[in-house]
Amino acid sequence: MNTVLYRSRADEDIWKEVLADTLAFVSIDKTAERLGLSHDHAFHMRHKILAVLEHSEATPPRLSEN
Repeated sequence: MNTVLYRSRADEDIWKEVLADTLAFVSIDKTAERLGLSHDHAFHMRHKILAVLEHSEATPPRLSEN
């Protein structure tokens, strides 16, 4: 329930492309145009990705439940 894809209407392949463009510093407008998304949709997808990355930096992954 608490994932980037939660309540998303975009296909997982689109998410992968947005993630790749985000990590490659491609502009939001170029990503949106290439994938057939609106600027706002691409912006919100990138915002969710960056929020997850920021959260993962603040909370290092745990190797076990203990």
